[in-house]
Amino acid sequence: MSINLRSLLEQRLFPSRKWRNYILEEEKIRLQNRLQKPNVVQKIEEKVSEFAVTRKKNYKNFVVPSKTTILNIQGKGLIRQILITSPSNNFKIRVNVDNNDIVYDDFTNLMSLSSFTNEFDAIEDENGNYIFVMGDIGFKKKALVEIHANNVTFNYAEVVYNVIKK
Repeated sequence: MSINLRSLLEQRLFPSRKWRNYILEEEKIRLQNRLQKPNVVQKIEEKVSEFAVTRKKNYKNFVVPSKTTILNIQGKGLIRQILITSPSNNFKIRVNVDNNDIVYDDFTNLMSLSSFTNEFDAIEDENGNYIFVMGDIGFKKKALVEIHANNVTFNYAEVVYNVIKK
């Protein structure tokens, strides 16, 4: 005697054929609706591009004699990412949003705090470079990102941000 596993499962999971057909029809409608809806992320990006513009500032192989401003922007927006790399850890980073310092500390202190927060990463990579990464910082009036150092060389610094069109 052969047991049909599918029919056995159908009988146990859906004792009545009417109930099984109802569930299958509901699932079919749900899948059709899902396939017909445009990608939600794409819709959001389209809406954002209507009223905001994305900009990027980057600097390569530069020396900070005392202080260098890598972003100073007025208006409303979002700092999507800050990335700073240097072979030295002898510098400070300042991120100020709407006249409030979000970060203003030595890299070594940021590195020790990095494992306890999700707000930023401050690490030393396998090549001995010191890397600071931070992002998703909204601002209503202005945003400022500075590096404070004493003749320290930096490999790279980048800020990617969105700002509301005027």
